[in-house]
Amino acid sequence: GVQDTAEVGLTNVVVVLYNAAGTAIATNSTGANGTYTFGNLVAGTYKVAVAPPLNYGPTFDADGLATANNATVTVTWGEARLNVDFGYVYTPGSGRIGDLVWVDKNSNGQRDGGETGLPNATVRLYNQTTGALLSTTATDSNGAYQFTALPAGSYVVTVASPAGYTPTSDLDGVRTPNTTVVVLANGQVRLDADFGYMITVNGKGIGSSPGFWSHNGTSQITPNDLAVLSALKLVDDNGADADWVDPTTGAFGGAYSKDLGTALSDFSNYEAKSTAINMASQLSRQLAAFVLDLRVGQFPSTQLMNCSVVAGGKITAADLITLANNALLVDTFTPTGDVNRAYQEAIKNALESGYMTYGVK
Repeated sequence: GVQDTAEVGLTNVVVVLYNAAGTAIATNSTGANGTYTFGNLVAGTYKVAVAPPLNYGPTFDADGLATANNATVTVTWGEARLNVDFGYVYTPGSGRIGDLVWVDKNSNGQRDGGETGLPNATVRLYNQTTGALLSTTATDSNGAYQFTALPAGSYVVTVASPAGYTPTSDLDGVRTPNTTVVVLANGQVRLDADFGYMITVNGKGIGSSPGFWSHNGTSQITPNDLAVLSALKLVDDNGADADWVDPTTGAFGGAYSKDLGTALSDFSNYEAKSTAINMASQLSRQLAAFVLDLRVGQFPSTQLMNCSVVAGGKITAADLITLANNALLVDTFTPTGDVNRAYQEAIKNALESGYMTYGVK
């Protein structure tokens, strides 16, 4: 935080001057000795802002590091303030990227309690700009991984999809499975580059994610299967209709009749985005996945399922679908406190319990 005799100035650093209203009124760059000036200023209060040099971290500025890279300065008429200085230290390789590859047991694209890490998964780090492979590691016994000593920049993290698993989640979505882009600022730590995988058995997944319907590049579902969804009352987190299938053409979203892979990817993203705010949206997603489970032969329509809101506590898969759809027709937005929330949650749990119990042949 103190400039010593041997410490030299940084050249070509952009410095911007703002007036009291927050408007940029001048821009300059530091000279050969790190110096800069703004002249012909009237009396008033100004802010000086520095664009931090790549891989440099702040150690000093005129009004304290609480507002690093910015200093507020007041000048009187004719005053020369030549002490608005900024100090930086070169900090190459202080960024980190990580940190988890996990087993998504219920295939909902979110890490829930009891879901463990996936050990020995191969993770690679690339420079996004050049495509160069920078580092390779493997997850530890808890599924954790980390790349350290990274400068600022854009990176690509990839996971070699483990045998017997299908991706359900990553930082930028499963449309680019096993791959995510991470941008690091200087010294930034990004521990949100996580990857979720569901277990697959003979190409079929344990859970509701559409990932298993396109396992190992071979789709197990057809546009006709997707077209069935047009008969369901599907809603999003706001309670608005989310009927993805064109009932006339059978095309997923009306645009994917020739691209089933894209259709499944879009549906997988829809499945993964549910929040706890609207129980109806969670029920919708469980219902849609349950119907497709049945369509690909995970269980017969006559299979009895446990359901706490029906007499005797048992209901066939076909009748459970009708029950769920009717509940959504009655109420599409059921936040906490809504009179229909508990009823919808019980049906949602019955759907989830059904595919977890009978979903693998």
